[in-house]
Amino acid sequence: MILARAFVIAVLWCVLPFTAGAAPPLDLRGLFNETSRQHWPKQEVPTGTGFFVNAAGDLITAAHVIAGCGRIEVTIPAGAGTRKGRAVLMGLDARIDAALLSVPSLRPTPFFRMAMGSPPEGSHLMVPIWSVRDRKFQVTKARLAPAADHPGSDPLLQLDADLNPGASGAAVLEADGTVTGYVVGRLARNKDIALAVPEIYARHFLEYMGVRPAVRHNGGEAEAVPGSGWAKIECR
Repeated sequence: MILARAFVIAVLWCVLPFTAGAAPPLDLRGLFNETSRQHWPKQEVPTGTGFFVNAAGDLITAAHVIAGCGRIEVTIPAGAGTRKGRAVLMGLDARIDAALLSVPSLRPTPFFRMAMGSPPEGSHLMVPIWSVRDRKFQVTKARLAPAADHPGSDPLLQLDADLNPGASGAAVLEADGTVTGYVVGRLARNKDIALAVPEIYARHFLEYMGVRPAVRHNGGEAEAVPGSGWAKIECR
């Protein structure tokens, strides 16, 4: 029932125009070359990472993380411990591998701001994930690899990073802690290269869903990277 409702929402996004004054729709044709993208091995309990986009408990994760879920459980770091809540699936779009979840019981939630653009190639980035391998929240360093190094995955971001199962849906952060993309898998022919969808696709999806994400402040001052803002996503 949950996925049926989300499917209807995704179909409507495909066929309905954006509202007046909204940004024009993106060309989503060919976003994924499924011969070049690979997911991490499935776990007994499908698990991924998500990130909050505002204080209202709205978060983004990869759609494939919650595919077939009967119940979606969200865990966030809180001091020395964690907090848990049950998520409601608000909508998804398989074309950009994105799902919008809401966790009202965790409000107000810490969140990340959208970067409103992509950093230059070679930039040093951070990916806060729930690591299935290490069974903990951790921040992994990454570098934005030149697209020419591994052709065939445009317009996805290529990340030189040691990511592991649980990383799907994680935010890719610039040095100031703003989101420049979200992880959707890894390169099939080079498993050391993770793939991420640029944040503009998430912003357009959220806009259509009527969700207003926090965005980078104008003014040039760097923002501190929050101690939380990301979440472990479990599909039950």
